[in-house]
Amino acid sequence: MLTTAFFTTVIICTIISDILFPSLLAHGRKKEGISKNNFVFFYFYACLFFYYLTNKFSDYGVFVWRRFFECIIFRYNKSKMSWLQFCYGFVYYHFVILACYQYKPCKLFYFLNFIQFLAHFYIFKLSKFVKINFFIDFLLKCSHFFVEFLVYWLIYQSMKSKACLSILIYMALFVILSVKRKINEIN
Repeated sequence: MLTTAFFTTVIICTIISDILFPSLLAHGRKKEGISKNNFVFFYFYACLFFYYLTNKFSDYGVFVWRRFFECIIFRYNKSKMSWLQFCYGFVYYHFVILACYQYKPCKLFYFLNFIQFLAHFYIFKLSKFVKINFFIDFLLKCSHFFVEFLVYWLIYQSMKSKACLSILIYMALFVILSVKRKINEIN
């Protein structure tokens, strides 16, 4: 119930912020803030919290451990986030893990994790060297957002909880706003 309330509040605040204070949500090519390489800290926290709740390294942990190791392997050059976004990352993963830690993954979950890894690999390593065409390059650079949404859709389909539904709705909003920002960066 607390997770559902948290994400419902976040959804409302995100919509209001996008309308009234869009710079509050902006991240990436900001001049001020802290490096997005600090994502590693809230993924590490998520790994520890997940292990604390389950007392084992179970299948859902694959998702947070993969993101943790990606943050070590794939490094941002200039991307920044605000301190608010950094602190939010800890709270976000705390509530996501509370809602999802009992999820029993299927093969598609592992496949989506692999696809998201490939999307991140493309963004961080290949996109500097490989240019197919503008449209395909844009789709590849946004694909990790869509795959993340599909991961949470899969979790919701399995668990059918209000908390997982609220996370899924938030993820849909996050994907829409992130792609909108990417389009605005181009224009």
